Amino acid sequence: MSELDHTLKLVDEEIAKLRQKTMFCLSNYDYHHKNDEYKIIAELLLILQEAEEEGERFTRNISNLKNIIEKCRNKCAEANQLLKEFRAIRGNVTNEEKVIVNNDSFGGNDDCDQDDEANKENNS
Repeated sequence: MSELDHTLKLVDEEIAKLRQKTMFCLSNYDYHHKNDEYKIIAELLLILQEAEEEGERFTRNISNLKNIIEKCRNKCAEANQLLKEFRAIRGNVTNEEKVIVNNDSFGGNDDCDQDDEANKENNS
């Protein structure tokens, strides 16, 4: 009977080992099915690609905005130059015109630059 008990014990140990291996395989399979890593990576890749496209579009918009601001500054400079010419022709200028005409267009103190700074603050 002791030999039979010993054989049963060995069989039980082998069954336990097989169950453990089977559970590991099933758990591993379940993990990869439930957490489909390829799907997760593909979704992350799509998110990154969309972010890249949005970044490129944002960069283009910023570039366009800079160009528009530069055109506006040029128009302000032209307007200031016209006011200077007008002053030279007219000879008598109102106080408001003197303030605008005497400011340097690109010195950071003219009305155009002040409007730029106000727009930056409003957009922030």
